[in-house]
Amino acid sequence: MASSRTVQRSNHFAGSFLIMLLCLGLLTLTGFLLFRYLLSPKAPQSENFLFDNEAQTGTLQSQGQNPAEDSVELLEKGTFRYVMNSSPGFSQRTGRLTLLAENPQENQYYMQILLLDSQGKELYRSGFLMPGSFLDTVTPGEDTALPTLAVGSYPVTARFDAYAVDTLEFAGSLSCSVTLVVGE
Repeated sequence: MASSRTVQRSNHFAGSFLIMLLCLGLLTLTGFLLFRYLLSPKAPQSENFLFDNEAQTGTLQSQGQNPAEDSVELLEKGTFRYVMNSSPGFSQRTGRLTLLAENPQENQYYMQILLLDSQGKELYRSGFLMPGSFLDTVTPGEDTALPTLAVGSYPVTARFDAYAVDTLEFAGSLSCSVTLVVGE
């Protein structure tokens, strides 16, 4: 009789141990999935943190060719630069914006580019640009105000918002004045 009680206890212990292992495995899997799909900078979920699918790797000068990586010296954290066309153009006929903007490879930040009219109204917002990528000619989203502009030239502000690559925290912004040329 004593031996049957021992067998029941060890079966109960084995069952409890398996349930604990299963719960630990599910908890680990849940934690991994939460990190991977909610917190990882590789899979941002907010619409403001989508990478721009029209971005090209390289520089505006190389037009998509990869520059030599060993010649790049990274800028200090907190410092970033940009390259921007002084007169981007929007074609009403094609609905395309020739932006010619670059996030240089030496930056340590993702960049998001906004074009703002003189009242501060958003005319265009890019997705994130990784360091070492650029936007040439893009198709603005359907919610942009660009198609409503009449043919002509408009003073606008190009704002480059920088976000930390590892945390996606806003790191600062730089702005410049450009002339948006709207053509037929």
